[in-house]
Order: sequence, then structure tokens, then C-alpha cells
Amino acid sequence: MLGPRKSFYRPLSREVDDDSHAWLLTFADAVTLLLAFFVMMMSFSKVDIVTFEQVKAGIARDLGQRSILRPAAQLRSELDTLVDSLGVADAVSVNICERGIVLELASNAFYLPGSSTLRP
Repeated sequence: MLGPRKSFYRPLSREVDDDSHAWLLTFADAVTLLLAFFVMMMSFSKVDIVTFEQVKAGIARDLGQRSILRPAAQLRSELDTLVDSLGVADAVSVNICERGIVLELASNAFYLPGSSTLRP
């Protein structure tokens, strides 16, 4: 008589290895980093000069750099010096706001009161 028949096929293993989903953790980390990168890119998409300079100065201060170049502040000081040298400090004011450097010109410096014609 013939003995028990041997099969050439191995039975499928129903056990799940613990490492079979290890790639998911790496994938989740990569997706999270990409999301954070694009959120930062979105936040810097509209370049605000004043805010950019403040962030740059804060980072430089925290990293220990002593000299911080701030072009908007330097331009404002140059404009203040120019306004003072021309003697029109009462008619012109120089400010820095969220839009950048703002020059405010008093209307009485250019127009006669009650008139729409420019002064010579």
C-alpha cells in the first residue's frame, strides 16, 4: 500500500509579522515633514519686508551674530537724514509699517489752503 501522499505546496502562513507595517511609520514621518515644509512655504509666499527683517534679526540674535543688517531700517535712517538736511521735517514724516517704508507728506507743503493748485 501506498503511504500518505506528500504535497508540493506549502500551506499559507496566517501569522502576521510585527515588522510587516514598519514602512508605515517612515511614510507617516515623511508625509508630516512634507506637510510642515509646504505650510512654511505658504507662510512665506507673500514676502513682507518688515516681518522678514524682524524674523531675520531674531534668528541672527539667537544664533549669536552680532551685526545684523536691516535694509529697511538703514533706508529709513538715510531718509530721515535727508529730510532733516533739506529742512522739511515739519512737512515730511518717515515711518515703517507692515507695508514697508511710508513717506507722509503734509498737504500744506504743496497746496495753498483752499486751493487745488500746487505751490511753486
